Amino acid sequence: VLQDLHSANARNTAILNAIPDTLLRLDASGQVLDIRSVGRVQRSQYLPRPGYPLAENVPADIASQILNLGTRSRATGAIENMEIKLVESDGEECYYEARLGSIDDQETLCLVRDITERKQAETALYDSEALLHQAQAVAHLGSWYLNLAGNALVWSPETYRIFGIPDGTPMTYERFINCVHPEDVPALDQAWNAALKGAPYRIEHRILVAGEERWVLEQAELECDSEGRLL
Repeated sequence: VLQDLHSANARNTAILNAIPDTLLRLDASGQVLDIRSVGRVQRSQYLPRPGYPLAENVPADIASQILNLGTRSRATGAIENMEIKLVESDGEECYYEARLGSIDDQETLCLVRDITERKQAETALYDSEALLHQAQAVAHLGSWYLNLAGNALVWSPETYRIFGIPDGTPMTYERFINCVHPEDVPALDQAWNAALKGAPYRIEHRILVAGEERWVLEQAELECDSEGRLL
């Protein structure tokens, strides 16, 4: 039995060491019973201390949310999630994802993962997309992306503006065709069907915006899979 216990403890230690999360064990009152910290959390001014209430180091509103989620997890048995933003003393903004699960009716296990780099990447992507949309608006140039597998058509904000359609309206190729001047639909269909067979897609045609005719130039690059099927 002692040998089995030793082996089990060794396996559990290896599993815990492989988890890139800070582990907190909390009682129902919010007391920190145990903690195992890794990475950036170890250097944080908000690092909880065993034997002290969670609110001793963590901002009161965040501690309260964690305790409420812990209570709900113990009541339902479900895993609860939340994101946390903390500003360190040097002004650095850090983001964490917390997952809470019940150990029993008195204790909760809280896993805290550092997601700062992911949040920074999301912010950089958002800023890049915003800059692209701004550049398209200045150039009066819209863009679109069509996934043939699901007939999903994605328009940029400037494309919606050119067509006089509210931004975010769900679009399909058929709905786009309804915006085209009826006399230009046959030529556009011909160009599109040729593109589906691998021909370059470039065409000038008219669209109707609130009864007004507008001319647009469309061109697209085709993307195929390894077997040459158009995507």
